[in-house]
Amino acid sequence: MSRLRSMVIIGLVFLMSQSLPVSALIGIGAHYGIDLTLKMDNKLMEQTQLDNLKFSLSGLPSIPGINPDSVLTGKDIPVYINRKDWKNTGINFGGKIYVDVLPFIDALEVSTNFGVWQYNGSVLYPKSITPKYPPPAQASRFQDLVDVTYDTLQLSIKKIYPNRYFWGVTETPYAKLHFDATIRKYLLQLPPVIKILKIYGGAGMSVDFATPMLSSKLIDDALRSYSSVPLSSDIFSSQDLQKKIIDQIINNMMTPHYGCHIALGSMIKLPMIPLGFYIDAKYIIRFDKMDKYVDIGGNGFLINLGAALAF
Repeated sequence: MSRLRSMVIIGLVFLMSQSLPVSALIGIGAHYGIDLTLKMDNKLMEQTQLDNLKFSLSGLPSIPGINPDSVLTGKDIPVYINRKDWKNTGINFGGKIYVDVLPFIDALEVSTNFGVWQYNGSVLYPKSITPKYPPPAQASRFQDLVDVTYDTLQLSIKKIYPNRYFWGVTETPYAKLHFDATIRKYLLQLPPVIKILKIYGGAGMSVDFATPMLSSKLIDDALRSYSSVPLSSDIFSSQDLQKKIIDQIINNMMTPHYGCHIALGSMIKLPMIPLGFYIDAKYIIRFDKMDKYVDIGGNGFLINLGAALAF
């Protein structure tokens, strides 16, 4: 009797396993990302334009050959930018949701990643200006008539906001919110019936929302409220200006950057257990630059490792 009961139980379990779908209809996953799409070469002494900022000569000693009422621009008195020491903070998390067992395309997936980087950004600004003596006999530019001493403004988010947490970032921040929409086809499913291992490929569209890099345009926008600045002032060393520049970076993350991707991934999931583990590798191809004014790459691999609840 006990043997018959055991056989009945085994038969029922077998029938239930056959009646349940071996593929999940809907899946929700969370993953850690390894983003290899971004890079930045060190750039030192990049001259800015500062079209919106005008320098006045008030407070300076008289300069032979120069009208004291003259108004100068960044072309007359260069301000420089340094960007160096690009670092991946290791902060990159995201998730995805997918619909499985669709006709013709097998699955449709939408995924996202949020990543954070930092670098050493600084501004070299004129600290003091003294007329050359004796003045040059021939000088066509303001720079030829004066000696300029420069100082460095370090743009550290930790210095401006010491009591706020920015994902471990202490220097100049860079953040990116990435979205993918992918059409998937299964390339291999093993074993054939219960399909514990699935290998799939696909392609789709990508879009990123990223903070701007430190550039001439960024500083120009931060200085927009200053119509004219005396060269004798210490505006560039003020914490107010540092905050304006950092805020320009933090608050301007809404410009989209479009691209596409090809994907190859795999997932392991046991039957009747609504938990699976996946690894997705995507090669991202940008349609435009990640930053209009600074080259930080954009094409490259994005690898996600995660777990998904599959129903």
